[in-house]
Amino acid sequence: MKKIKTQLGLIILITAIFAIGIVAQETQQTSAFASSAEGIGLDLNAVAEVFKDSKNLEDFEHKLNNEESGINNVDLDENGEIDYLRVVENVEGDTHLVSVQSVLAEDQFQDVAALAVEKDVNGYNFQVQGTPTLYGANYYVVPRATNLSNWNVINWMYRPNYSPYRSVYGWRTYPRSWRVRRPVPVNTYRTKTVRYVGRKNFTPSQTVRVKTVKRVRYNPRTSTLVKKKRVVRSNGNKTVVTKKGTKTRTRTNANGRTVKKTKGVKVRKNKNTGKTTVTKGKKKTVKNQKGKKTTVKKVKKRKKKN
Repeated sequence: MKKIKTQLGLIILITAIFAIGIVAQETQQTSAFASSAEGIGLDLNAVAEVFKDSKNLEDFEHKLNNEESGINNVDLDENGEIDYLRVVENVEGDTHLVSVQSVLAEDQFQDVAALAVEKDVNGYNFQVQGTPTLYGANYYVVPRATNLSNWNVINWMYRPNYSPYRSVYGWRTYPRSWRVRRPVPVNTYRTKTVRYVGRKNFTPSQTVRVKTVKRVRYNPRTSTLVKKKRVVRSNGNKTVVTKKGTKTRTRTNANGRTVKKTKGVKVRKNKNTGKTTVTKGKKKTVKNQKGKKTTVKKVKKRKKKN
């Protein structure tokens, strides 16, 4: 009897440790996503809150860019000025895709986020997705509650004879309420968005909530003027860091070697010997643990066998 109780207790303990590990990993990933959002200057949790409280999409666009709300702190081209965010909607059946685009120049727009709403037999589904090139893959914000029928903006979007909304504003064509201003530091930005995030009506997720969004015919707008922000994503023992179009991957092999790749650059570190090998192009650099000795070798390309 005691043996059975001991085994049962051991199983419960192992299950608890495994569950804590999963929660810790999800929390770490969520924190990384949140940091990326703050670095970009658009907290998607705050965007979802503003959408929920808007009368229609025109009101939503106005609140996004309102200086008093402080939600928009986006400066993708890094010219020292906050970008105007315009709203463009596309509809396919009962699925609405609302794109938030940063206006950078004449006919130069960059998608920052996409809000998707769908209607089915059970009601409405809603999600906000950060553009993967800026926020990383699979970053969503979804509502905690399932009853969305009391949102004024959703009732407005699903009224009879509805025409999709498209902003009339663009480069050098702004509403009277808009004025040029400089972005604020991340800590200051947090103080402006905490009143929205603190409501806890929405939560980050890595799972698609609106599965019919792919039916909407829409080509995301991208701009060459965008200075890509740093996105950090963690997946087990692999870390992916993206900055200004470059990608670095770090992983640990079974033999204890650390492999780091950056745009054709490969770094290998052997934990046993302490030697670091750097391969770039046709040259290989080998350093010892103290970094005193350096050997540069030419890397020969292997010939393919016929």
